[in-house]
Amino acid sequence: MQTAAQQIRKEAYNEFIQEQEKMLVEREKHAKLEATQENLIDAATEQYGPLPGTLHEKIKSIQSLENLRALNRKVIRTQSLEEFTELVNRAAQN
Repeated sequence: MQTAAQQIRKEAYNEFIQEQEKMLVEREKHAKLEATQENLIDAATEQYGPLPGTLHEKIKSIQSLENLRALNRKVIRTQSLEEFTELVNRAAQN
């Protein structure tokens, strides 16, 4: 049978492990988001040349992986930088 102190230590340890796991999941999510943003910037730069700083920042402001992935698929089908910029602006509003 555990003493009260042992039980408290065990609970504290379990809480610590859970917090570490949550932090790891958040870091992975953030890393995936950043990589997807960078991939989109790379694809758009390949398609249209250097991007205006405002467009670069707008892409970095998009926090939805789903929206970023959709833009990655659409960038090669857009006819102009202006058309792509409009898609980015719409995605950033969602």
